Amino acid sequence: MKKLMLTAGALGALGVAASALGAHGLKETFEAEPAKRAAYANAADQHLLHAVVSLVLAAASGLRSEANFSSRCLQAGRTMVAGVLLFSGSIYLWVLGGPKW
Repeated sequence: MKKLMLTAGALGALGVAASALGAHGLKETFEAEPAKRAAYANAADQHLLHAVVSLVLAAASGLRSEANFSSRCLQAGRTMVAGVLLFSGSIYLWVLGGPKW
């Protein structure tokens, strides 16, 4: 539970940093390619939303003493973290000039 809470907190902090980068640091990129602005904004929104849901799942895992409930909450939280890395991460890489798939 503690690891997922720390991970969710780190995801939230990185999501805020990614949002700030998109709002202030990538103006030239977005002016040259406007389609990337919407994709990046969506990735940042999803990133922050998944960080909050991961935190809620980590907290919920400690609410009930049933091992099955706790393990399912933690697994769902880990899946949310993986989703952020795959979805938002791939869009961040694309916008920042990473590999093109």
